[in-house]
Amino acid sequence: MTKSGSSPTHAPSGGSQQDGSQAPRDGSILPIREEEAGVKTEECRGVALSELNHAPTCSAPLSKLEASRDHSLLIRPPVIAGIIPCPHPDKYHDAWDENHVRMPCSSNNLYPKTSPQQRGKTLQMRWELIETVLLGNMQSSLDLEEAILVYNARYAARWTFGSLHELFTDRLSRREADDILRYTLPKMAELALQLPFVVTRPIRLLKHGCTHSLTFSQHQVACLLANAFFCTFPRRNSTSKQCEYQNFPTINFSALYSGSGHGGGSGGGGGGRKLEKLKTLLHYFRRVTRKMPTGTVTYRRQHLSNLPDWEGSTHQLPRLHLSATGKIEDEGQGMLQVDFANRWVAVAPSRGLVQEEIRFMICPEMIIARLFTEVLQPDECLVMTGCERFSSYSDNGG
Repeated sequence: MTKSGSSPTHAPSGGSQQDGSQAPRDGSILPIREEEAGVKTEECRGVALSELNHAPTCSAPLSKLEASRDHSLLIRPPVIAGIIPCPHPDKYHDAWDENHVRMPCSSNNLYPKTSPQQRGKTLQMRWELIETVLLGNMQSSLDLEEAILVYNARYAARWTFGSLHELFTDRLSRREADDILRYTLPKMAELALQLPFVVTRPIRLLKHGCTHSLTFSQHQVACLLANAFFCTFPRRNSTSKQCEYQNFPTINFSALYSGSGHGGGSGGGGGGRKLEKLKTLLHYFRRVTRKMPTGTVTYRRQHLSNLPDWEGSTHQLPRLHLSATGKIEDEGQGMLQVDFANRWVAVAPSRGLVQEEIRFMICPEMIIARLFTEVLQPDECLVMTGCERFSSYSDNGG
């Protein structure tokens, strides 16, 4: 999956039409013959999908997985099929600075605490507070709300949890709600609290102008996403122009819990969409807490020093497939899939339900790119490799 900060692109060049004739010189798109495409002529035009390049036949052999100046590994190679990769280094190392993600488990992540024995407030490690709260017994969505606000007290008057509560009271069956509260949620809390033992290396921020890759295990990504679910990441709740992360997307899921789900797909501030997203995310966590996947995921910010002259280009697109049916995730299997949206890495999980938002929901491991990817510029893109698909969908929300 590639996300670009700009809109124009080009398709693979060369090749011929499926019937052996060359592409028309005027750049028009020829219809695919019904007997070869297998679909109605008006639904599919251009060359057949089978004529386009597909991995692995068109792919070069993978290079050796090793750390370099422009590639940070948070795991220790080699990667062995069926075995969760070990984190690297062996013990947690912190970096509380402007070039790395400020981690919830950092000893520098301090939180004011009112002490009855002393006047005023003292500071304590916020992670200790998070551990105490998440290890508690959460028997309802109200308990989850109360837990999150314990270490986010300054937002108690601003954050609302209407969509979260509606999900558990109105949209899930009693059996589904009980299963989440009794089994999935405690496992999610355990997963979140594994953070200092699972993600042991500082996560470099992928800032504007850099070309750099980050490789995680799926276990590490799940751990980070669990912390986003419980809203533990420090300094990531403010969206003001003066805040430290003003050029980074939000990562904590607080906005996803707000509002109301009443009003269907578009009403209630998109609440109905939020409920579907919450169900999708909880399905992901149910899957990974029962059987953790063992693969790796790589996120690469790519900066181009010399952009092509798109407006002045006379190159044509001789091999182009246009279809009114199917899904990119299905028909595009083994192909480079490019998403052109805005310059932010996915609209916040609480908003929208079109191509990019749907893709990030069915492949939740993409969401974690919001943790460390600064807003993209026109000469940059983000390439995500290895993100697993955990869900499907029946329609594009438009």
